[in-house]
Order: sequence, then C-alpha cells, then structure tokens
Amino acid sequence: NWSWDLALAFNVLDERDDAEALEGSHNEFRRNNTLRKVLKKLAMGGLETKCFYSRDRDKVFVKVRASRERLAREADRINFKVRLDENEIQTRLGEGSKDERDGSWKWFPKLYNDDIIQGLEDDGWCEANYERGVTAQDRTERVLVRNDDEKNMKLPEDEREILGYIEPIQDVMQQTMAPFYKDIYGEYSTEDDMQALYHQHWRTSSPFRGVDRVKLIISIIECRESDGGCNYEYEKALTRGPNGQNCLEAFFPLHDEDEMLPVLRKVIDVYTMPWNIPTDELKDYFGEKIGLYFKWAAHYTSWMSMAAVVGMITFVFSTGLFETLGKEYTMQGAWGEDDENPRGVYRATGLW
Repeated sequence: NWSWDLALAFNVLDERDDAEALEGSHNEFRRNNTLRKVLKKLAMGGLETKCFYSRDRDKVFVKVRASRERLAREADRINFKVRLDENEIQTRLGEGSKDERDGSWKWFPKLYNDDIIQGLEDDGWCEANYERGVTAQDRTERVLVRNDDEKNMKLPEDEREILGYIEPIQDVMQQTMAPFYKDIYGEYSTEDDMQALYHQHWRTSSPFRGVDRVKLIISIIECRESDGGCNYEYEKALTRGPNGQNCLEAFFPLHDEDEMLPVLRKVIDVYTMPWNIPTDELKDYFGEKIGLYFKWAAHYTSWMSMAAVVGMITFVFSTGLFETLGKEYTMQGAWGEDDENPRGVYRATGLW
C-alpha cells in the first residue's frame, strides 16, 4: 500500500471525545465533528486512518491514506488529469481505431505504422496511395486508405475505393521543437483498455504521483456522501477565535522522505548550477505551483549570472587595473590631483 499522505490533529478533551463530551455546547457543528465522528466520516469515504497521541498526550494525530482502487475511482469521478505515456500515444496513433463489430474505421491513424512504411517502400503502392505537397510552402502529406474487401481486392490499386486519408500530425508552421506526443495529459478512466495509456511513475508504479494522492484524498474528504465522499468541512473546523469552531487543530500533508531527500540533495548541492536544478522532480513532489516558482527562479538566476560576469569584469577594470600599470600613474595623477595635497575645493554634484 501507499505511505501515509495526510494528517489531522485534534485536541484531547478532558472527557471522552464523543458527542457526550459536548452535551453542554450549543454548537451543532462541534457536536457533529468530534474525533470519533470524523473518523467515521473518513471510513465511510473509503479512507484508511491510524491514530496516535502526541508526545505530551495533549493531541491526537490521525494519519490518512487511500488504496489505489479508491484513488482510481475518485480520479475517474472528477476527471482528474494524468500524464500519458509517450510510447503508447505513438502506438495508438499509428494503429487508429476500428469498430469491433464490423471493422469500420472510427478514426484513421495519425502516424505511419509499420505496414504503411513497408508500403511506401514499394514504388507502385506509393505512387497510387501517397500524396505530398508540390511546393516548398505546402508541407502537407497524406496516405490514402482504400477498401480492402473481397470486391476491391480484385481491382488495381489505383482503382480501389478510397475510404479516407491518413494525415500524420506535423508541425507544418514549425512553431515548436517539442514533439507532439511529449507532455500530454488526459482525463483518467478506470476502463481496462485505458490503463496502458497512462504514464507509470517510478516511485508509485501507478499514474498517481505523491502530490496527486494528496489532491485526490482532499477531494474525497470534501466530496458529498452521496458521491462516495466524507463531506467533512475541514476548513470550517480549522477556524479559530470566539466565533470559530476550534474543532480541528491542524490539517497538513505528510512528507515521504524516500522521495523527498534525493530531490533536495540535488537542489542544495553547492555544485548544482541554476540551470541544472531538477525542476521536474520538484514539481512532481511539491506540486505545480512550487515547481513553477523554482522554474522561474532557476531561469532568472541563470540569466543574471551573465550580468554578474559582466559586472565582475567591470569591477576589476575599474578598481584594480590602474594600480598594476605603475606606481606613478594613479587616478589622482590622471585627473590632475596632487597626491601630497589631497585636500581641495570640490563642487557639489547634487547626486548624493
């Protein structure tokens, strides 16, 4: 199973932590959100919990996690975006999609598969089925898909019925250097034929990163009971003050040191240059907002290093160069100042 991903902290009451301890309270929300009732809500939402006391035994910590099946159901319910596998994308685009009942095309391939490439090596087949733009501006190309039923197979290649065209995905405007199948995200589905399409992360061997598990668990906690969630208003329970609920002391995600420490070692290493900071790994662990900040900081620091080099050269030339040219050639001498009589009358510039 997973590591524990989330933690809740409750204050220990003087009496038993249930509704009976709050009989004298007029706050309906507090009576419905005691530790025992919150644990029941979490269990109803399909979450696993583990409770233990703090060192001073004045608080109870509740660690929370969810099974892979429960996370998958929640991801499917909210259409959670996960990263797709690059190789599987190319494979499926090369195969296209056919109806299982009659074999008709649902959509034609968007890449050249092995059969098409083999056909292009045949000059006769290529002449009848391959079309390409004739000008330098027209970069489009396509392959004809012909009917291969028994009737059409008796006809010459160029006379067979045309069903459609295979037009490979191309950056004809040359707007990006990245391939089209890289960094593609899609909605998660629990269907069996979709599982191979999702990128498997090395740490979890699943489509869900550690930060994804935290997002999904919070979604389960906030979700209504009718949708299989816990319907727990933890933000309201965290409010403080005379008008606050004071039900929940803390609500925070837990670190996975086995995943966190290797990333942090790379970041804090003095030999790691700003342009080599593993921002993708930081994003996968801390989330997209933190990853974007480090990406900007690394980019900014990398370009500022060039300005630092220019500034250092300017500093050396403005302070140390003239001292090495000779003892008699000084700044004061160059500007007509007398070394023996440094005092003089100076006109104020108004700059300082």
